[in-house]
Amino acid sequence: MYVDFVLDGVTYENTLLEDSRINQGDLAGDFEHHPQVFARWATLYEMSLDYVERLKRGNERDYARLDHLVRMDGKASSVKLTEKMVENTVITHPDYLESLNNYLGAKLTSGLLKAARDAMIHRRDMLIQLGATHRAEGVSDISIRDRENTYKRNNE
Repeated sequence: MYVDFVLDGVTYENTLLEDSRINQGDLAGDFEHHPQVFARWATLYEMSLDYVERLKRGNERDYARLDHLVRMDGKASSVKLTEKMVENTVITHPDYLESLNNYLGAKLTSGLLKAARDAMIHRRDMLIQLGATHRAEGVSDISIRDRENTYKRNNE
């Protein structure tokens, strides 16, 4: 279900499922580990934004290069080209389509990484709320001990 992320030819493992889990039996440990997890997802998201921007510029360069080639071919063959003919020839060219697909794929990955980063923000807020609830209920509350024991049994 979870696929790895590829940015600029480098593959990054998708650990979102593991990173988003909260161990209610060890909130302090999760809180301590959270900045590293958030930093990873925030960094991947920022890297993806840069990669998308570079692909967008490359796509624009490909369009301009192909536009020029189509116009030169038309001029060399003495064919009168309309703007629509030039545009249609460029946007259906295999080089342009490959460039466009790479750009759109990177935009999708960037959107997924933004969602992952936002999930880590939500996780932080949940950790804060759970910690406050834990302090308010007190460690002696049976419901907290039951949750801790259940979590330990399910994850051993």
